[in-house]
Amino acid sequence: MRISVKIISILILLTAIAVIMACDTNTIPSEESTTLPVTYTVAFRSQFNDPESITTMPNPTTKTVTTPATTIDSLPTPPTMSGYNFGGWYTAPNASGYSFDENYPVNDTTTFNEKLTVYAYWYKYKVSFYSDSTTLYSLRGIMPPSKTVATMPSPPTKTGYTFAGWNTASNGSGAEFIYSTPVTTADINVYAKWVSNTNTVYAVTYDSEGGTTVGTQYVTPSGSNVGTLPSDPTRPFYTFDRWWEEADDGGGQFTAGIAVTKNMIVHAHWIAAPGCTVTYDSQGGTAVDPQYVIPSGTAVGTLPTPPTKRCYTFAGWYTDTAYTTPFTASTPVSTNTPVYAKWTWNYPSTEYPLRTPPFAPGDYGPSCVGKVFYIEEGSNGYSGLEAASANWVVTGDPYVEWINGDPQVDETTTETYQRTQTTLNGNTSTAIGIVNGEEVGLTNSKAIIAQVAAVGGTDIPYAAKLCLDYSVGEGGYVFDDWFLPSRDELAQLYATQDKTHWWGFAEDYYWTSSEYSAKSAWSQHFTTGEQTGTYKSYQRLVRPVRRFVFVE
Repeated sequence: MRISVKIISILILLTAIAVIMACDTNTIPSEESTTLPVTYTVAFRSQFNDPESITTMPNPTTKTVTTPATTIDSLPTPPTMSGYNFGGWYTAPNASGYSFDENYPVNDTTTFNEKLTVYAYWYKYKVSFYSDSTTLYSLRGIMPPSKTVATMPSPPTKTGYTFAGWNTASNGSGAEFIYSTPVTTADINVYAKWVSNTNTVYAVTYDSEGGTTVGTQYVTPSGSNVGTLPSDPTRPFYTFDRWWEEADDGGGQFTAGIAVTKNMIVHAHWIAAPGCTVTYDSQGGTAVDPQYVIPSGTAVGTLPTPPTKRCYTFAGWYTDTAYTTPFTASTPVSTNTPVYAKWTWNYPSTEYPLRTPPFAPGDYGPSCVGKVFYIEEGSNGYSGLEAASANWVVTGDPYVEWINGDPQVDETTTETYQRTQTTLNGNTSTAIGIVNGEEVGLTNSKAIIAQVAAVGGTDIPYAAKLCLDYSVGEGGYVFDDWFLPSRDELAQLYATQDKTHWWGFAEDYYWTSSEYSAKSAWSQHFTTGEQTGTYKSYQRLVRPVRRFVFVE
């Protein structure tokens, strides 16, 4: 049988195609065979918020999940912070996100992409709400200076019964617990009070009309009264008068003895009491609440509890930052008045003994105010790095540009950047510690200052200048050798920030002293840990560090 040349050619071509397809390693297999495992990382952030507490880290601090798994195998050993209670992990700080446990789907890309940071929640006291005698319904933590819960749980339900409020006794015979009930000394358990569906329960909701939140009381049976009114709300420059059954003082006064025959919203009546506000600026110390002087022209009468500030002694309140005019409990107040705390250096002292080696990450450093985050032990001595405290400036870490001087506009992006380089990358380094006999971050910071000086200088604050200008201490203990950390130094600080008791870092980017290019410098985000090149004209946060050395 003869086969035409044409047919033979076609067969050869088809055979060749088949061979090529069989051998081609780039041929796309089925979708199932090309699905590669994806690894998700969960980072556990301790959020230590009291630098004086003794703390332990979670173990481990990260966990990974590789598909097809979608959840972590178990939670780490929880962290501890003396004086506080651990309230679990959440997807946002201060329990403001979702509760995270070993059943949370880490592959939920609507929440995060391959990396999730979860945050420890801390509280001083807790209120545990029980929907019956055995089952925990909800928990609310209280952290001073708050005295009440931030929110109340939604009323629970129970077949055959109606919810009649929260009570300190499981059988409903204790004290009523509402939103404004203070919790200031210990944890407390409260229980849902239930009545049979054959009884009617009415709710009395208190609208404070701009005052502090009060809450809701429950009354059963119909025709009963609340028995005792809740504590009066407060409102600046107003005096609480009474409760009314309707808004705008309508419907008559509501008292503890009024029979309740329906659900009610009662309204606060206030009497205006014009006056002045005294705001207390603690100048880097612990926060102090404002006071209200009523009427104008009188005095506060009693000053608030003095603030505290590590390594300092409180020296009184003044109406100016030059500390020439003291403010006392009897000072007349005729206008809204800011006052400022004066501090005297108190290191070394009995309260703040001299800091000497050995040091570990998280310890207070030789400056008394800083926290150690890096240690080097050599044959000739002991050295390391410490970071300034969160209150190194009285308003917290400032947002500033990396450098100022000779601003230029990028022709492509129209972004403004700082062109102050006179040498390639300004001769800055990304390393940590000592290189060629010099501290990298300090050398970088001085190079940046020199670049600004070379183009005429500037009066506008910028990152390196703020750090080099920072000084703390008096007499024989003055610490004025702070600088802007290099990229690797800031990375080390980020890695040990939990060990430094969450030393007040914001969830944002911080500048390093290392240049990324002529237009950009390295910055690092203190939530994700991401390091990125950032235009030098952008506003980023700043935290000074310093090197300490002890020669043996």
